[in-house]
Amino acid sequence: MSVRDQGMVQLKNLGILRPKENGLRGMKRLIPPIALLALFSAVWSGIVQRSDSAGAVLTVRWTKKCDMPGPLYAFDAATLGNKIYAIGGRGKVERHDRYTYVYDAGKDSWDVKKEPLFPRSNHAVAALGNKIYVLGGNDSAGKAEAYDVDADIWEELAPIPSPRRHVNYSAAACGGKIYLIGGLEENVRPDQDPDSNKNEMYDPVNNTWTEKAPLPSPRSTAAVTAFENKIYVISGKFNHEDRNEVFLYDPATDAWQTRAPMPEARFISGVAVVKDKIVVITGDWQSRRESKIYIYEPLKDRWNDLGKVLRNFRLAAVASIGDKFYILGGTDSDDNILIQCLEGTFGY
Repeated sequence: MSVRDQGMVQLKNLGILRPKENGLRGMKRLIPPIALLALFSAVWSGIVQRSDSAGAVLTVRWTKKCDMPGPLYAFDAATLGNKIYAIGGRGKVERHDRYTYVYDAGKDSWDVKKEPLFPRSNHAVAALGNKIYVLGGNDSAGKAEAYDVDADIWEELAPIPSPRRHVNYSAAACGGKIYLIGGLEENVRPDQDPDSNKNEMYDPVNNTWTEKAPLPSPRSTAAVTAFENKIYVISGKFNHEDRNEVFLYDPATDAWQTRAPMPEARFISGVAVVKDKIVVITGDWQSRRESKIYIYEPLKDRWNDLGKVLRNFRLAAVASIGDKFYILGGTDSDDNILIQCLEGTFGY
């Protein structure tokens, strides 16, 4: 049996991946033995090594953390303090749903909080102040809401001017505002291209939306994140094809620049900022290529290819706390819905 096949058996035995319900390989409730837990932890504590463009060796070490409360994919996540908030998505059944799962990194534990107001998947999430903002997505393309993490209360916000689906990972907080960029426009004629170049800014103080300078090229499911008062838009799809362009937006000047492209055009499964670097985890939807890790250095405008992740992920979420980043949920290439929470740390 190959190393990969052994890893698959371990994952299934541990309950880290669980088959779908309703004719999609009914969900199995598995209780992992202690011995297998130790073995699985050892597998994920391996080191991935690749040389960066300057010749140094960048290493990533993986550690298995506490499983999510339930299987989840096509959702998004954001960080406030020492906690990650995983919102919405699809879980035990094939439909958009309302989830609020909270991971406490200090305790390595999950909690279930009050459900969002609207069911949705393939949406965007951003954190600002003491609130998590949830925008657009399938089934709620024009709806916006915010979660007060202190009060455990949801509130509906002003509707999005340009309702958009498939805005996975496509929102960022910057300068006290929230930016929703790209996606698939909901209100277009059948003969129009739904890929959007919209860049709309939400002002939480006034509960208003303002249209800003559009993306240089339309995108859906792009990886959007903020770093040092700039916003980066990475990869995404245009006209049903994966793209590798990277665009930088400066809110102060309302202008765009083109940056170094990602090494290959790939569907994104999540993005997070760790210190002075941007971590991008790729997935795939149709071709089932291996998930990979790319590290982008904004200050040097260069990419590092760290190679494949130990298993494939699709429609997972990625978030960071301090010098660590996390891969949450998703599905694998066999359409199993995952409940894993994996912690990655990297350094030279």
